[in-house]
Amino acid sequence: MPRPRVSAVIAVYNLAPYVGAALDSILVQRDGFAGSGPLDLEVVVVDDGSTDDLDGALAPYRDQITFLRKPNAGVASALNVGIRAAQGEYVAVCDADDVQHPWRLPAHAAVLDRFEGVAQVFSDLSTWIDGEVTVESTLRDRPMGPFEISFDRAIDEAFGGPTATARELALPLPEPFADRLVYRGAIPHLLAVRHVAWTAVSMMRREAVLAVGGYDDTMRRWQDWYLSSLLSQAYEHAYLDVPVCLYRQHATQLTKKPKLGAQMQQHVTDKVWRTDGVFRAKHPALFRELVHHAAIRLASAHIREKEWADARPLLEHAVRAKPARREAWTALARSTVMSALGRIRRNT
Repeated sequence: MPRPRVSAVIAVYNLAPYVGAALDSILVQRDGFAGSGPLDLEVVVVDDGSTDDLDGALAPYRDQITFLRKPNAGVASALNVGIRAAQGEYVAVCDADDVQHPWRLPAHAAVLDRFEGVAQVFSDLSTWIDGEVTVESTLRDRPMGPFEISFDRAIDEAFGGPTATARELALPLPEPFADRLVYRGAIPHLLAVRHVAWTAVSMMRREAVLAVGGYDDTMRRWQDWYLSSLLSQAYEHAYLDVPVCLYRQHATQLTKKPKLGAQMQQHVTDKVWRTDGVFRAKHPALFRELVHHAAIRLASAHIREKEWADARPLLEHAVRAKPARREAWTALARSTVMSALGRIRRNT
């Protein structure tokens, strides 16, 4: 059997009400977009131990998808299962509660076709609440990282300017997006401090994902930041500046847990960047800023919950990374006093 060009991989956990719309938006892309021709697309759905009526929701699609089931272990684990089972040259992770724009897969595949050294192309997404787009550019609306600069400036500086327009590359996009910019380059220094390459709006070379080990199964959030960071250590990235999906917001989403997010940022910092001697040698000031920011963010989350003993070692890391920053010293002094008072109370 010929190898499919693209594999769309969906991890599902208790999202039966949404998965049908997600699949409809993916399967229609087999027809291509804007004259691109049919897209040889397989769709792999991994049930991460759902307890809702997922079987009923998937019944109309079973002859159009590859369906896998596993015990619940988190989205990162489920995506790894799906990517290992996938047969496509390119892999696109699609969230089970999002709706894809019809140009996402054809356009991203075209970018990877044109840029052989690129392992991941990523784009923007629009926030979608109750059937209404509330934020057109979610990446621009949610800056992350320690530096107070705009998303556009961060992208332009990291890539060293745009490579071409979508029209110049003949990408299959709606006409209003034809003159949008495309960037290409090595950007570990950007991904170290800003979570911009969301895999849910990306396409990746499957062999590259497998080469770096895939997602970290232990991560419950921002597993895509971890994977994108690993890819940036060995490969180039591309950014296509168009929205490619409707990012559905609802009450059950994991992304609304701030302490977990801080823990996962610290995890990425420790597992990817602290162990990368080449990056640390090339960007020493940036690395210190990264360590300081991650430690301060997680320490602040602990302090909000009065977990003083947990905050203290993080603040010590922050002070060592950026000793001139007053905020870390102040918080460290407070956490030291509160930890001591806590010990006194427990012993009396």
